[in-house]
Amino acid sequence: MPKFKHPFATTLLAEPLCMTPESRIQAIMQMMNMDGVDMEVINYNKMASAHADRLSRTTHINVTTEYVNKQLEENTLAFYFIDGPIFADYDPWGWYFSTKQFRDDLIAAEANENIIGHFIWANSGGGEAWFLDQAYNVGIELTKPVYAFVEKRAASAGFYLICFAKKIIAATPNDTFGSIGTMVSFWDMVPYYESLGFKWHEEYSNLSDLKNKKFNDLLQGKTDQYKKEELDPLAEQFRTAVRNARPSLAKLDEDHPAFRGETFSTLRAIEIGLIDAQMTLEEAVAELYRVALDQADTNNAVTESLKLIS
Repeated sequence: MPKFKHPFATTLLAEPLCMTPESRIQAIMQMMNMDGVDMEVINYNKMASAHADRLSRTTHINVTTEYVNKQLEENTLAFYFIDGPIFADYDPWGWYFSTKQFRDDLIAAEANENIIGHFIWANSGGGEAWFLDQAYNVGIELTKPVYAFVEKRAASAGFYLICFAKKIIAATPNDTFGSIGTMVSFWDMVPYYESLGFKWHEEYSNLSDLKNKKFNDLLQGKTDQYKKEELDPLAEQFRTAVRNARPSLAKLDEDHPAFRGETFSTLRAIEIGLIDAQMTLEEAVAELYRVALDQADTNNAVTESLKLIS
Protein backbone atom coordinates (compact mmCIF):
# COMPACT_ATOMS: atom_id res chain seq x y z
CA MET A 1 0.00 0.00 0.00
CA PRO A 2 1.21 3.56 -0.68
CA LYS A 3 2.54 5.63 2.17
CA PHE A 4 0.52 8.76 2.93
CA LYS A 5 2.10 11.77 4.62
CA HIS A 6 -1.06 13.86 4.59
CA PRO A 7 -2.40 14.41 8.14
CA PHE A 8 -5.94 13.57 7.04
CA ALA A 9 -5.03 10.24 5.41
CA THR A 10 -6.80 8.13 8.05
CA THR A 11 -9.87 10.36 8.01
CA LEU A 12 -10.05 10.29 4.24
CA LEU A 13 -9.66 6.53 3.92
CA ALA A 14 -11.77 5.27 6.79
CA GLU A 15 -14.11 7.91 8.20
CA PRO A 16 -17.61 8.46 6.78
CA LEU A 17 -17.73 11.72 4.86
CA CYS A 18 -20.46 13.22 2.71
CA MET A 19 -18.02 13.21 -0.17
CA THR A 20 -18.57 12.04 -3.74
CA PRO A 21 -16.41 9.11 -4.90
CA GLU A 22 -14.78 11.46 -7.42
CA SER A 23 -13.76 13.87 -4.66
CA ARG A 24 -12.39 11.11 -2.43
CA ILE A 25 -10.34 9.62 -5.28
CA GLN A 26 -9.04 13.09 -6.17
CA ALA A 27 -7.93 13.64 -2.57
CA ILE A 28 -6.25 10.24 -2.35
CA MET A 29 -4.37 10.85 -5.60
CA GLN A 30 -3.19 14.21 -4.28
CA MET A 31 -1.84 12.56 -1.14
CA MET A 32 -0.08 9.84 -3.13
CA ASN A 33 1.64 12.50 -5.23
CA MET A 34 2.88 14.27 -2.09
CA ASP A 35 5.34 11.52 -1.20
CA GLY A 36 8.85 12.95 -1.52
CA VAL A 37 7.58 16.38 -2.58
CA ASP A 38 8.68 19.59 -0.88
CA MET A 39 5.50 20.61 0.94
CA GLU A 40 6.42 24.28 0.63
CA VAL A 41 5.93 23.97 -3.12
CA ILE A 42 2.30 22.89 -2.81
CA ASN A 43 1.28 25.02 0.16
CA TYR A 44 -2.42 25.73 -0.33
CA ASN A 45 -2.32 29.27 1.02
CA LYS A 46 0.64 30.15 -1.19
CA MET A 47 -1.26 28.81 -4.20
CA ALA A 48 -4.18 31.11 -3.34
CA SER A 49 -1.87 34.12 -2.98
CA ALA A 50 -0.17 33.29 -6.27
CA HIS A 51 -3.53 33.22 -8.06
CA ALA A 52 -4.47 36.57 -6.55
CA ASP A 53 -1.13 38.14 -7.49
CA ARG A 54 -1.42 36.92 -11.06
CA LEU A 55 -4.94 38.33 -11.33
CA SER A 56 -3.73 41.69 -10.06
CA ARG A 57 -1.06 41.75 -12.77
CA THR A 58 -3.29 40.67 -15.64
CA THR A 59 -6.31 42.82 -14.76
CA HIS A 60 -4.57 45.81 -13.14
CA ILE A 61 -7.14 45.51 -10.34
CA ASN A 62 -6.11 45.14 -6.70
CA VAL A 63 -6.88 41.56 -5.65
CA THR A 64 -5.84 40.19 -2.27
CA THR A 65 -5.94 37.26 0.15
CA GLU A 66 -4.92 39.55 3.05
CA TYR A 67 -8.44 40.03 4.37
CA VAL A 68 -7.52 41.64 7.71
CA ASN A 69 -4.87 43.98 6.31
CA LYS A 70 -6.08 47.54 7.02
CA GLN A 71 -3.26 48.99 4.86
CA LEU A 72 -4.69 47.67 1.59
CA GLU A 73 -5.27 50.10 -1.24
CA GLU A 74 -8.81 51.38 -1.54
CA ASN A 75 -11.19 49.51 -3.85
CA THR A 76 -9.53 46.11 -3.44
CA LEU A 77 -11.24 42.80 -4.18
CA ALA A 78 -10.97 39.87 -1.78
CA PHE A 79 -9.93 36.62 -3.48
CA TYR A 80 -10.90 33.16 -2.19
CA PHE A 81 -9.48 29.90 -3.49
CA ILE A 82 -11.58 26.70 -3.31
CA ASP A 83 -9.56 23.93 -4.91
CA GLY A 84 -9.95 20.20 -4.50
CA PRO A 85 -11.66 18.27 -1.68
CA ILE A 86 -13.38 20.31 1.01
CA PHE A 87 -12.65 19.73 4.69
CA ALA A 88 -14.41 21.53 7.52
CA ASP A 89 -11.65 22.01 10.07
CA TYR A 90 -8.86 24.57 10.17
CA ASP A 91 -5.66 23.61 8.38
CA PRO A 92 -2.53 24.28 10.46
CA TRP A 93 -0.26 23.01 7.67
CA GLY A 94 -1.63 25.02 4.73
CA TRP A 95 -2.32 21.90 2.68
CA TYR A 96 -6.07 21.97 2.00
CA PHE A 97 -9.26 24.05 1.87
CA SER A 98 -11.00 24.69 5.20
CA THR A 99 -14.68 25.65 5.40
CA LYS A 100 -14.10 27.20 8.83
CA GLN A 101 -11.29 29.36 7.48
CA PHE A 102 -13.43 30.35 4.50
CA ARG A 103 -16.16 31.57 6.82
CA ASP A 104 -13.66 33.55 8.87
CA ASP A 105 -12.12 35.07 5.73
CA LEU A 106 -15.52 36.19 4.43
CA ILE A 107 -16.24 37.91 7.75
CA ALA A 108 -12.84 39.60 7.82
CA ALA A 109 -13.06 40.86 4.24
CA GLU A 110 -16.59 42.15 4.72
CA ALA A 111 -15.37 44.19 7.71
CA ASN A 112 -12.35 45.62 5.88
CA GLU A 113 -13.24 49.11 4.62
CA ASN A 114 -10.71 48.92 1.77
CA ILE A 115 -12.29 45.77 0.31
CA ILE A 116 -15.30 46.43 -1.93
CA GLY A 117 -16.15 42.96 -3.25
CA HIS A 118 -15.66 39.21 -2.90
CA PHE A 119 -14.33 37.03 -5.73
CA ILE A 120 -14.41 33.25 -5.32
CA TRP A 121 -12.39 30.99 -7.61
CA ALA A 122 -13.57 27.38 -7.38
CA ASN A 123 -12.76 23.92 -8.66
CA SER A 124 -14.17 21.28 -6.34
CA GLY A 125 -16.26 18.16 -6.68
CA GLY A 126 -17.32 18.31 -3.04
CA GLY A 127 -16.21 17.14 0.35
CA GLU A 128 -17.19 17.15 4.00
CA ALA A 129 -20.77 18.25 4.68
CA TRP A 130 -20.28 19.46 8.25
CA PHE A 131 -20.11 23.27 8.72
CA LEU A 132 -21.14 24.11 5.14
CA ASP A 133 -24.30 25.74 6.45
CA GLN A 134 -22.29 28.03 8.72
CA ALA A 135 -20.19 29.38 5.84
CA TYR A 136 -23.33 29.69 3.72
CA ASN A 137 -25.11 31.66 6.45
CA VAL A 138 -22.28 34.19 6.43
CA GLY A 139 -22.12 34.32 2.64
CA ILE A 140 -25.83 34.92 2.14
CA GLU A 141 -25.68 37.94 4.47
CA LEU A 142 -22.72 39.68 2.79
CA THR A 143 -23.50 43.23 1.71
CA LYS A 144 -20.57 43.63 -0.68
CA PRO A 145 -21.10 41.97 -4.09
CA VAL A 146 -19.93 38.38 -4.51
CA TYR A 147 -18.92 36.70 -7.78
CA ALA A 148 -17.92 33.05 -8.14
CA PHE A 149 -15.82 31.80 -11.04
CA VAL A 150 -15.60 28.08 -11.72
CA GLU A 151 -12.98 26.12 -13.61
CA LYS A 152 -13.84 22.47 -14.30
CA ARG A 153 -16.40 21.80 -11.58
CA ALA A 154 -18.49 23.12 -8.70
CA ALA A 155 -20.41 20.13 -7.43
CA SER A 156 -21.94 19.02 -4.14
CA ALA A 157 -20.17 20.90 -1.32
CA GLY A 158 -18.25 22.80 -4.00
CA PHE A 159 -21.54 24.26 -5.22
CA TYR A 160 -22.98 24.78 -1.73
CA LEU A 161 -20.10 27.15 -0.89
CA ILE A 162 -20.65 29.40 -3.92
CA CYS A 163 -24.42 29.30 -4.45
CA PHE A 164 -24.91 32.54 -2.51
CA ALA A 165 -22.86 34.51 -5.06
CA LYS A 166 -24.56 37.35 -6.91
CA LYS A 167 -23.24 35.82 -10.13
CA ILE A 168 -21.80 32.36 -10.81
CA ILE A 169 -19.63 32.13 -13.91
CA ALA A 170 -18.18 29.17 -15.85
CA ALA A 171 -14.80 29.27 -17.52
CA THR A 172 -15.71 27.03 -20.47
CA PRO A 173 -18.73 25.28 -22.02
CA ASN A 174 -17.48 22.03 -20.50
CA ASP A 175 -17.51 22.79 -16.78
CA THR A 176 -19.73 20.76 -14.44
CA PHE A 177 -22.26 22.01 -11.88
CA GLY A 178 -24.79 20.56 -9.47
CA SER A 179 -24.74 17.30 -7.50
CA ILE A 180 -27.11 18.98 -5.03
CA GLY A 181 -27.62 16.26 -2.46
CA THR A 182 -25.84 14.14 0.11
CA MET A 183 -24.23 10.74 0.27
CA VAL A 184 -21.75 8.91 2.42
CA SER A 185 -18.70 6.89 1.39
CA PHE A 186 -15.93 5.19 3.31
CA TRP A 187 -13.60 2.21 3.16
CA ASP A 188 -14.41 -0.79 5.34
CA MET A 189 -10.84 -1.70 6.35
CA VAL A 190 -11.76 -4.68 8.56
CA PRO A 191 -11.77 -7.35 5.80
CA TYR A 192 -8.31 -6.26 4.69
CA TYR A 193 -6.82 -6.58 8.17
CA GLU A 194 -8.66 -9.86 8.77
CA SER A 195 -6.99 -11.20 5.61
CA LEU A 196 -3.67 -10.49 7.35
CA GLY A 197 -4.69 -12.53 10.38
CA PHE A 198 -6.13 -9.78 12.59
CA LYS A 199 -9.51 -10.31 14.23
CA TRP A 200 -11.79 -7.36 15.05
CA HIS A 201 -13.74 -7.53 18.35
CA GLU A 202 -16.51 -5.16 19.40
CA GLU A 203 -18.90 -5.66 22.30
CA TYR A 204 -21.40 -3.33 23.95
CA SER A 205 -22.87 -2.99 27.40
CA ASN A 206 -26.36 -4.34 27.90
CA LEU A 207 -27.29 -0.75 28.72
CA SER A 208 -25.85 0.57 25.43
CA ASP A 209 -27.76 -1.40 22.82
CA LEU A 210 -28.19 1.62 20.53
CA LYS A 211 -24.57 2.75 20.67
CA ASN A 212 -23.20 2.80 17.08
CA LYS A 213 -26.20 0.71 15.98
CA LYS A 214 -27.14 3.09 13.20
CA PHE A 215 -23.66 2.94 11.68
CA ASN A 216 -23.21 -0.79 12.22
CA ASP A 217 -26.53 -1.38 10.48
CA LEU A 218 -25.22 0.68 7.59
CA LEU A 219 -22.15 -1.57 7.37
CA GLN A 220 -24.47 -4.58 7.19
CA GLY A 221 -26.56 -3.09 4.39
CA LYS A 222 -29.45 -1.95 6.60
CA THR A 223 -29.42 1.64 5.39
CA ASP A 224 -32.92 3.01 6.03
CA GLN A 225 -32.32 4.60 9.44
CA TYR A 226 -28.99 6.15 8.43
CA LYS A 227 -30.47 7.64 5.25
CA LYS A 228 -33.55 8.98 7.05
CA GLU A 229 -31.80 10.45 10.10
CA GLU A 230 -28.40 11.47 8.72
CA LEU A 231 -28.41 11.96 4.96
CA ASP A 232 -31.97 13.17 4.31
CA PRO A 233 -31.86 16.14 6.73
CA LEU A 234 -28.54 17.29 5.22
CA ALA A 235 -29.95 16.94 1.71
CA GLU A 236 -33.04 18.97 2.61
CA GLN A 237 -30.86 21.66 4.20
CA PHE A 238 -28.74 21.80 1.03
CA ARG A 239 -31.77 22.03 -1.28
CA THR A 240 -33.35 24.77 0.83
CA ALA A 241 -30.13 26.80 0.88
CA VAL A 242 -29.75 26.64 -2.88
CA ARG A 243 -33.39 27.56 -3.52
CA ASN A 244 -33.11 30.54 -1.16
CA ALA A 245 -29.87 31.73 -2.73
CA ARG A 246 -30.91 31.36 -6.38
CA PRO A 247 -34.48 32.51 -7.15
CA SER A 248 -34.41 30.91 -10.60
CA LEU A 249 -33.95 27.50 -9.00
CA ALA A 250 -36.76 28.16 -6.54
CA LYS A 251 -39.15 28.13 -9.51
CA LEU A 252 -38.29 24.51 -10.32
CA ASP A 253 -40.30 21.60 -8.98
CA GLU A 254 -38.83 19.85 -5.96
CA ASP A 255 -38.47 16.62 -7.97
CA HIS A 256 -36.43 18.34 -10.71
CA PRO A 257 -33.18 16.48 -11.46
CA ALA A 258 -31.25 19.51 -10.16
CA PHE A 259 -32.50 18.75 -6.64
CA ARG A 260 -31.89 15.01 -6.90
CA GLY A 261 -28.13 15.10 -7.38
CA GLU A 262 -27.87 15.45 -11.15
CA THR A 263 -24.94 17.35 -12.68
CA PHE A 264 -25.05 19.66 -15.69
CA SER A 265 -22.53 21.13 -18.10
CA THR A 266 -22.30 24.89 -18.53
CA LEU A 267 -25.01 25.62 -21.10
CA ARG A 268 -27.61 23.45 -19.42
CA ALA A 269 -26.63 24.84 -16.01
CA ILE A 270 -27.30 28.34 -17.33
CA GLU A 271 -30.67 27.28 -18.75
CA ILE A 272 -31.99 25.95 -15.44
CA GLY A 273 -30.46 28.71 -13.32
CA LEU A 274 -27.66 26.88 -11.54
CA ILE A 275 -25.22 29.47 -12.90
CA ASP A 276 -25.47 32.75 -14.78
CA ALA A 277 -22.85 33.06 -17.53
CA GLN A 278 -19.65 31.94 -19.18
CA MET A 279 -16.69 34.29 -19.59
CA THR A 280 -12.96 34.51 -19.01
CA LEU A 281 -11.45 34.91 -15.58
CA GLU A 282 -10.25 38.42 -16.38
CA GLU A 283 -13.68 39.43 -17.69
CA ALA A 284 -15.32 38.14 -14.53
CA VAL A 285 -12.94 40.05 -12.24
CA ALA A 286 -13.38 43.23 -14.29
CA GLU A 287 -17.18 42.96 -14.13
CA LEU A 288 -17.20 42.42 -10.38
CA TYR A 289 -14.88 45.39 -9.98
CA ARG A 290 -17.28 47.65 -11.91
CA VAL A 291 -20.28 46.38 -9.93
CA ALA A 292 -18.46 46.75 -6.62
CA LEU A 293 -17.24 50.26 -7.47
CA ASP A 294 -20.75 51.36 -8.41
CA GLN A 295 -22.14 49.97 -5.15
CA ALA A 296 -19.35 51.56 -3.11
CA ASP A 297 -19.92 54.92 -4.80
CA THR A 298 -23.66 54.70 -4.14
CA ASN A 299 -23.08 53.80 -0.49
CA ASN A 300 -20.66 56.72 -0.08
CA ALA A 301 -23.13 59.12 -1.67
CA VAL A 302 -25.87 57.98 0.68
CA THR A 303 -23.55 58.34 3.66
CA GLU A 304 -22.60 61.89 2.66
CA SER A 305 -26.25 62.84 2.13
CA LEU A 306 -27.16 61.55 5.59
CA LYS A 307 -24.34 63.63 7.06
CA LEU A 308 -25.72 66.76 5.42
CA ILE A 309 -29.21 66.04 6.71
CA SER A 310 -28.00 65.46 10.24
